[in-house]
Amino acid sequence: MLIRPDDLLGNVWRAAAFESHREIVRVGQAVDRTEWHMTRRPSCLLQSAQNEIVFPAGILQPPFFDVTMDDA
Repeated sequence: MLIRPDDLLGNVWRAAAFESHREIVRVGQAVDRTEWHMTRRPSCLLQSAQNEIVFPAGILQPPFFDVTMDDA
């Protein structure tokens, strides 16, 4: 893939085409459970097809998490 410093729109288009091709090639293959998606999605994420909930580890630190709080 060609990245040019003077062609932002072209770079965005080529990057999108690259990712689309990468995803299409994977159709029909087994799910890669080692692939990490959090760089693309900074918030919590539910992937029902893989039966998993993903969230950043920082959410387990104050003020978002307090071990003394009620479980509910």
